[in-house]
Amino acid sequence: GTARDGLPYKHTLILGSRCPTRCTFCSIWRNPQEGELSPDEWGSFFGSAANTVWTNLSGGEIFQRADLPAILDALAGGLPRLALVTFPTTGYFPDRLIDGCERLVRKGVPRVLVTISLDGPPDLHDRLRGREGAHAKACAAMRALREARLPRVRAYFGMTLLPENHAAAD
Repeated sequence: GTARDGLPYKHTLILGSRCPTRCTFCSIWRNPQEGELSPDEWGSFFGSAANTVWTNLSGGEIFQRADLPAILDALAGGLPRLALVTFPTTGYFPDRLIDGCERLVRKGVPRVLVTISLDGPPDLHDRLRGREGAHAKACAAMRALREARLPRVRAYFGMTLLPENHAAAD
C-alpha cells in the first residue's frame, strides 16, 4: 500500500546475499552478489523516503555485513516517521544481533521485531539449513536476546514451512 501522498510507507530492503547457512530451500548463498549499497547510499535512499513507517531488512543474513551498524544509524536517523523495523535472522551472530537491536532502540525506533529462523527439531533444522549446530545457534541467539531484555524489542521463532517440516509445526 501507499500513504495518502502516494509514497511508500513500507519497504523491504535486501541488504545483501551472504549467508552462513546453506539452506536446501533457498539459493541466495549460491550466488553472492557484489555491489551492495554502501551506508551512504542507503542514507540517501532513507532521506528520500520520509513517509516510511515500516522497514523490513532482509537478504541473506543481514548481520554478515560489517557496516550494518552504519546502515542502522542511517535508517533510524533518516526516517522521521519510522515506527517499526523487522528482520529475520539465522541467529549465527548473537552479539551483533543484540548490538543492532540496542542501536535501533537507542536511536529512537519505537518497535523492533526479530524473527529467528527455526525450522523444526535440531536434526531437521540443521539438515534443512545445511549446517550442523544451526539449531543450537538459533536457540542461543533467542536466549541471549531475551536475557538482554531490550525495551521495545520482541523476538519470535519463525518457520519456513516446507514439505519436509510441515508436521513439525504442530
